[in-house]
Amino acid sequence: SSRRGHTRLCKLSRGLGDVYKRQEEQLVTAIEEIYNELRDLAFFRELIATAGTFLPTHEAPVFKEILSASSEYALSLIGIHQIMPIPVHDHPQTSSVQLVLQGQLRVRKYRLVEVILDPALVKLERLSESELHPGSTTTTGELSNNIHGLQAISKSAVVLSLQVPPCVAKKQAWYFSADPFSEMDQSTIWNRITKHSESTGLELVESEQYLKGGTLYD
Repeated sequence: SSRRGHTRLCKLSRGLGDVYKRQEEQLVTAIEEIYNELRDLAFFRELIATAGTFLPTHEAPVFKEILSASSEYALSLIGIHQIMPIPVHDHPQTSSVQLVLQGQLRVRKYRLVEVILDPALVKLERLSESELHPGSTTTTGELSNNIHGLQAISKSAVVLSLQVPPCVAKKQAWYFSADPFSEMDQSTIWNRITKHSESTGLELVESEQYLKGGTLYD
C-alpha cells in the first residue's frame, strides 16, 4: 500500500544524512541503493508513471515530487518533458547525483571561466555533453562540475535525484545565452540570472517559471 511504502521510505531515509560526508562518486552507490529499495513499491511505480506522462505548464515546467528531505539531503523524483528542458543552472555548495529511470536524457556540463560584468554577464566553458539511458547517472560536485543543463531526448525522461545538502534557492543561478550569433549549446557568453536579479530583459522572463517561488527542479 501507499502508506506502507512511505513508511519504508522514511526508515530508509534516516541514514541519508551520512551521505553528506561521502565523496561525489559514492553518491552514485547511494542513489542506486535507494532505487533498489524503492523500485518495487507500488506508490513509487505510480509516481514514475505520472512523471513520465507529465505535461509542462508555465506554472509547473517540470514534474517534481520530494520523496524525503532534511537539512542534510533532498531526494526527489523529477519528470522532464522534451519540449521543456531544464536550463543551465548551478548548485552552489551542493553535491548531487541524478539516476535516469525512464527515457533518454542529454546532460551538458560547464565551468565558470570568467565574470565579464559582475554579477550578470559571465563566460562559461562547456566541459562535456552526454546522453544518458535508464540506469545511467550524472553528478555535480560541491566544487567542480557544478553547472549543468538537462534535456529530455525522448518524449520525456524520469530521474531520481539526490542533493547533499539541499541546494538553497536564493543562492542558485540560471544561465541563458547572451550571444545572438550562437546556438544555445555552443554559446560561451551567458547572462547569469538569480531569483533576485533586477534585470527586466528577456532572460528574466524566460527564467521566471524556474525562479518563481525559488523552486529547484533537480
